[in-house]
Amino acid sequence: LQTGRLSTDYVRGVIERLKPGSITEFYFHPTANPDPTRQARPAAETEVAILTNPSVRAAIAESGVILTNFAELTRPRPSSPDGRF
Repeated sequence: LQTGRLSTDYVRGVIERLKPGSITEFYFHPTANPDPTRQARPAAETEVAILTNPSVRAAIAESGVILTNFAELTRPRPSSPDGRF
């Protein structure tokens, strides 16, 4: 939705509007540039700053969001009819 134009405020706003019990994917490509001889993508460095921002981490904690990964989501779950979610 905001490729190349993400901001801390935008990400916090999305987190605050998530519906309890829903599954939402955030798609990031954060990159820290350890090689000063190579040009880092500014958007990737911005994503690192957003994801490590204390206010974003606080919004995650306050909202009750559970961070996970795709492999975890595909494991069978006894609480749903198809065992997936």
